[in-house]
Amino acid sequence: VFKRIWNCFAKSSSTQEAVQKVAWEMSNPVVKQDVWPFITFLFVVVAAPYFIYKMFPESSGRSGDDYEDETDTTATVLFPYQAMSHDEVSLVPHSQVVIAPQHLQPNFQGWILVSSNGVIGLAPISHLQFNSISE
Repeated sequence: VFKRIWNCFAKSSSTQEAVQKVAWEMSNPVVKQDVWPFITFLFVVVAAPYFIYKMFPESSGRSGDDYEDETDTTATVLFPYQAMSHDEVSLVPHSQVVIAPQHLQPNFQGWILVSSNGVIGLAPISHLQFNSISE
């Protein structure tokens, strides 16, 4: 404080001007900015995505992109079937159904997941004849 006052008096031509400078500097102190908050912010912005990526690795197994190459397999309905529960689909003879990909098929003996007229459900395999895939 005394150094500021002395500098103001040394640079001023009059005492009144020096007092005004001292009063101005005392009421409006110069705050020296610290760089650490800025560096910390940059570190968080740059490093956070990396740490999040490392915390949540991809699940093991196939990713969703691997399933795009699978072709739709169809089957022809041989016999009529009336759905007995909400997870089954009714079948009409001589209609075409789309068979779900292998990774979506349930492990039920004698049943297969199909789509018929926009309805997805289980159907008995014995009622279907699989169509050959010609490539």
